[in-house]
Amino acid sequence: MADHLLELANEILQENHPISFAELWDLVSARAGLDNNSKKSKVSRFFTNLSFDGRFFNLGGNVWDLKSFHKLEEFRRDADEEDEDDIVDDDDLDDTIFVTQPSKEEKDESDDDSSEEEKNQ
Repeated sequence: MADHLLELANEILQENHPISFAELWDLVSARAGLDNNSKKSKVSRFFTNLSFDGRFFNLGGNVWDLKSFHKLEEFRRDADEEDEDDIVDDDDLDDTIFVTQPSKEEKDESDDDSSEEEKNQ
């Protein structure tokens, strides 16, 4: 059934492209004759399959198209672009407190120190 839905999506995007995921899902589910319960239960699987199928391309903003309608450079540009929020500047780390776990040797040394202190008391 999932392959059938992807084939319908391919046909729809051949005719009307690019379109939003919501519109694509409405058209696919209508052509497949899905009732509301089936439509709700299959939407997440359809989205996952669409995302992993090499024929389809998310243009951003959840707008989909077929890769065959786009140049290879578009895919390279998208892969090369970094999200500004994911980049960490060294300056951002100045105020960060790093907590490290003591090594085994440091733990052993601190155990020795505490036992000597207990003996002295």
